[in-house]
Amino acid sequence: MQCPFCKETIQEGAIKCRHCGSMLNAAAQSSQPVYQQPSQQSYASKPMEVWQAVLIGVGILGLVIFIPIPKQLTIAAIIGVSIWVGIDAKKIGTEKYKSPIFPTQPVTLAICCAILFAIAFPSYLHLKSCIKAGTAKLK
Repeated sequence: MQCPFCKETIQEGAIKCRHCGSMLNAAAQSSQPVYQQPSQQSYASKPMEVWQAVLIGVGILGLVIFIPIPKQLTIAAIIGVSIWVGIDAKKIGTEKYKSPIFPTQPVTLAICCAILFAIAFPSYLHLKSCIKAGTAKLK
């Protein structure tokens, strides 16, 4: 498939062109292409790098090990974040995308997050940032 604006090759069914930043669903809905000039690429529009996700996981693990927090509070926080991951994953439709580490069904992501928090939560954050940036791979 080609981007109607910059003519670069893009993934079939893409929502946003990764080359010029144009929203493709707007062009598909109207007969006249609607070009959205991408502003300077902001930090929020770039996907999180894998090393950033790993750094978050190591930081979380370090906090849990070295800061004297009651274990009940740590467990409650992990369960709360895992529930949020499940709800958020359902909201953004992660089941349509591939993940190299974990299954992308919302319930499975929440369970993985509860069991392997330091690995699964950063992995989810990486997947979510790729989905938002339009660079996640569809199944």
